[in-house]
Amino acid sequence: MWFPSLSKTKVAEEPRLRLVTFPNAGSAENVYTGMDKTAFGGESGRRENLLMHWAKANKVEVWAAQPPGREQRMKEATLTSCAAQAQGAFEAAKEELFEGSAPWAVLAHSMGTWTAVEFIKLAPRPPTILVASGFASPTRAVESRPWTPLDKLEAEEDFKDECRRWNINDVVFTENMWRTYGPFLREEFKCFNDYPQNFPKFSFPVRAIYGTKDERCGEAVVREWSQVSDDFAVLNPVDGHHLFVYDEPARQTWFKRVIAAIEAAQPLFSYECAGKKGAAMRTGCELTTALVEPEIQPGWVVEVKGEKVNMKGTDRLHIVSYAESPGGAKKPVDAWASKKLFVFKGVVASASVVAAAPPNGHGAKPPASAPAVAPSSPETSLFTAGKRYVVTGKAGAMLRSGCDLDTEDLNLTLSTGTECFVVQEKTNASGSLRARIVLYSEKQSPYATVDGWCTAKFLTAVGDDKEEALPAAGSTPFLTVFPRPTAPKQDIVVLFPGQGAQKVGMLEPYVSTPGVKAMFEEASVVFGEDLLALVSDGPVEKLNDTRFSQVCVFLTSLAAMKKVEHEDPSVVARASACAGFSLGEYTALAFAGVLELKTALELLKVRGEAMGAACDASELPTGMMTVVGVEEPMLLELLADVPDVSIANQLFPKGRVLSGPKDQLQTLEAAVKALNLSGSKTIVQPVSGAFHSKYMKPAADALERALETAKFATPNRLVYSNVTAKPHAPDVAAIKQKMVEQLTAGVLWEDTIRDVDSRFPETAHFYEPQPGKQLSSMMRRINADNLPKMKNV
Repeated sequence: MWFPSLSKTKVAEEPRLRLVTFPNAGSAENVYTGMDKTAFGGESGRRENLLMHWAKANKVEVWAAQPPGREQRMKEATLTSCAAQAQGAFEAAKEELFEGSAPWAVLAHSMGTWTAVEFIKLAPRPPTILVASGFASPTRAVESRPWTPLDKLEAEEDFKDECRRWNINDVVFTENMWRTYGPFLREEFKCFNDYPQNFPKFSFPVRAIYGTKDERCGEAVVREWSQVSDDFAVLNPVDGHHLFVYDEPARQTWFKRVIAAIEAAQPLFSYECAGKKGAAMRTGCELTTALVEPEIQPGWVVEVKGEKVNMKGTDRLHIVSYAESPGGAKKPVDAWASKKLFVFKGVVASASVVAAAPPNGHGAKPPASAPAVAPSSPETSLFTAGKRYVVTGKAGAMLRSGCDLDTEDLNLTLSTGTECFVVQEKTNASGSLRARIVLYSEKQSPYATVDGWCTAKFLTAVGDDKEEALPAAGSTPFLTVFPRPTAPKQDIVVLFPGQGAQKVGMLEPYVSTPGVKAMFEEASVVFGEDLLALVSDGPVEKLNDTRFSQVCVFLTSLAAMKKVEHEDPSVVARASACAGFSLGEYTALAFAGVLELKTALELLKVRGEAMGAACDASELPTGMMTVVGVEEPMLLELLADVPDVSIANQLFPKGRVLSGPKDQLQTLEAAVKALNLSGSKTIVQPVSGAFHSKYMKPAADALERALETAKFATPNRLVYSNVTAKPHAPDVAAIKQKMVEQLTAGVLWEDTIRDVDSRFPETAHFYEPQPGKQLSSMMRRINADNLPKMKNV
């Protein structure tokens, strides 16, 4: 009785896959096999759950383990260690589970994950994947495991409180129910005691998943499963507490995530065309779908994702690549062909698939059927580049296995805001443009593989819609400070201030905004200074030190936009462009997704220290001076007499900031006054160096060295360069070069605003984050018509 529901998915021939499942403490195998209830429809008011539906549609046998003491085995003695439970299940399964060459996989929840680990250690060959749900890795030290040891729960009320912390349903604690389940749970909890920590790493993929409201085994805890396998990733979480498996909507989401992960780990199969006239390929399983070029010729070798019987009862192979000879170059395709025209050759080796079963006298067998739900990762290795998109459909983007709408629903809908990579676009038989997705990431979770098609209009291209190298499956996406645009852009332009706008108390309106304190804490570690205290309480002298003022202005501007995002997420979602004045360009790069927060902080530390060092090392006293009221041609004539002075900042018409030796700045100041122009004036800036001039060359050299290893990404919205007054090209190397040049070149702010006006004539709406309102003042002199459309936040 170890696998009471196996008959529901048992197949006469060898299955395509065998899935072994283990339930959480106190639960039965029906966590995996139980029907969905009335709330989920069906003519009878009940229907098979998603996992069982997928299994039957794809000839996947579900070996759902039922430990003693539960359901049908209620009268049997409970096994009080994970090893004993695993041994019992293994003895019952070993004769048949490992028969033939069919791959097997493992899924377990909560305490069942440790039983699964013990079961795997007993198996004669490894599974293709372990999905560990909602529990700590067995590598976690005994003293730091997120529960109270059983020997400290002798009092009945203490034990009940412990059970409640695991979100066990209140009905269990009623007198009659507790009389039955209390002793059983106490025996089950013995499995938690002193589980061994040390064992070799697994050679196959391990994926972890958790509930968003699980207070004991959340993301940080399940990430420790990375110590069990080098091929590790955390799947998108499920909305619910520790026992979300009892909530049908949550369980359905859980099954979707798990099915996708399991299918992604399964192998491809090789077939050789044996048809005398070759084999025609079509876009779908049915013969009514369109033909695909080329026609497979005799002797050509194809890789197959699986197979399916179409409406006419014909076995069809789902082909994902073909080669014109064994060992020849593979060419990707997504098509179907008649199985009878091919001969099975074996399993295709894949880095994500564990070695196939050893010889056993049964000979190699083809897969039993094609996956109806599921993404398959080995196929994505056929692609090396794709276009980055974000899902913008209000209801997300539903994926199907093929381009046409009569192909299988993958039971996977990518939510709005999900980042994905598209490798192919095609118009289907209905005239709808469809996009083929091979990688996706929801909420910056690790990239997951998929092979599915959705309607292209539900996607929006990121950046310039150019191909880029595909990231590795399971790798962590670039951690942008703000999300990529997820709504139709409406010409919102964000303008970030530069150094000099800082003041004590500038963070006060934003300090309680979610995520702001965390940013300052991270920055304080990098800078070795309590920056939150510095911006809140001063002293002002330290805040004005370029080594700290830059990062404090940077963080305050991000905090202002975090508050905007919190109060009205559509503003960030609709922002088309951004620009920043001097230091503010780094803030803009972070806002546009070019810089992760940690990278930006590290670069600002280098920049601030290098600029300070360049000032200290200058042989001549240098500084900066603002000149207002002098036309640029006349100013350039005056600069001919002071050759070491240059224009550092282009502010607005007749407004320039100059950098150079102090004695030459004094000479220039006298020359401006001698012009006796109405409205002209000079203002000596209270700074310690000649920023944005040749005197910053040592700082530029230091920054260049730091940029060599810095992690950049292509912009997800237009972000302007101070050096060119044009948007940065979507080229990481080019952006880095411009940031080096920025230290010694002038800031072309007036030209930047002119370019924004030309790109968004009369339509742009501007946001100026704190600190200060200097950019609004400059806007008044550049284009006063923009002022009514400018908002200080």
